[in-house]
Amino acid sequence: MVHPNRRPVAAQRLVIAAAMLALLFAGMLGIAQPATATTTIITQWTFNSPTPDSNTNTGTTDPAIGSGTASLVGGTTATFASGDASGGSTDPATGDDSAWNTTTYAPQGTQDRQRGAQFAVSTVGYQNIRFSFDLRHSNTAANTVALLYSTDGGATFSEATTFVATAGDAWFNNRSFDFSSIPALNDNPNIVFRVVAAFASGGSVYAPSNPGSSYGASGTLRFDMVTVRGEPISSATPTPSPTPEPTPVPVACSAPDTPINQVQGNGATTPLSGTVVTIQGVVVGDYEGATPNLRGFYLQEIAQVDADPLTSEGIFVFNLNNNSVSLGQVVQVTGTATEFQDQTQIGNVTAIEFCGTTATVAPVDVSMPFPDLTYYSVKHESLDTNVSVSCGHWRW
Repeated sequence: MVHPNRRPVAAQRLVIAAAMLALLFAGMLGIAQPATATTTIITQWTFNSPTPDSNTNTGTTDPAIGSGTASLVGGTTATFASGDASGGSTDPATGDDSAWNTTTYAPQGTQDRQRGAQFAVSTVGYQNIRFSFDLRHSNTAANTVALLYSTDGGATFSEATTFVATAGDAWFNNRSFDFSSIPALNDNPNIVFRVVAAFASGGSVYAPSNPGSSYGASGTLRFDMVTVRGEPISSATPTPSPTPEPTPVPVACSAPDTPINQVQGNGATTPLSGTVVTIQGVVVGDYEGATPNLRGFYLQEIAQVDADPLTSEGIFVFNLNNNSVSLGQVVQVTGTATEFQDQTQIGNVTAIEFCGTTATVAPVDVSMPFPDLTYYSVKHESLDTNVSVSCGHWRW
């Protein structure tokens, strides 16, 4: 929500910049250094044709990155279909974006958690494993899917979590689970993940993704951007002795989050205006408190940075008169993507969760004057930046 007493963002930024310049002249300004772990894509399935053919009804189940095997479970069948339809997945290959469209699910009230798709990979050389995927639910598909995992090549499975769709004929992107608390998945050649249709919570029947529809076995679950990530294990780190596999426990900030660059988009305004989103990042500017403060804070992406020079990795979170965060904290925020005075922000905040860690980022160097009026607002909006001018150097 936007409060009428907020001062114009541009004016307040100039005030902050002037204050930073004064601190610079006093010799009090330090420059932050990056302190984040390197996460690598081990295997990724995009399901796009190896040779682009502008036909989303063709594709492949071979990984686009790394190695692994995608297969069907329990009697499901599959074809290839558009990954752009119904709002689209996160696959950037627009126009040639194929997805794996699974169907032939179980009759109502039978085979709970037995039909779906599975993805087998090796995590040898990697630790702190994370699994993510985009999934489109048709109106009559089950609204609940369970994520299962196996550390013994599929002989036995455990359940990590469930995901629930709130609408049909819609994509639910960046479904993810962090397995870093389960060391049995580290450095293991026999990992298998399954995503299977599940009964609605507490019941013995499937619920339709569209509340106005009825569940049907011919409903479809369409997969895209299935990704396994991990951190390379240092050669100097000894392989730990096998330990009993723990029961999965909730991980702080484990809810699926939308990358800040996707909330910002590569245009003048957010493509998600009015949408409730969950984002995660490090606090790079804390200006909370009652007016004349900005009544919020700046958050910068650290885990899912993209390579698009037209998207910003930073965003302002409008937090009313609350004082919820501190500089350097990694937090997860849920709120509504909006525009205020030509700047994208998160308003109507409903949740702020501290992820239990802190981080720093390297400020982005920009020089004035800008080449055009949109250069800063689009490319560097809400980022931690160093600005160089003829009279000195400051960070804002």
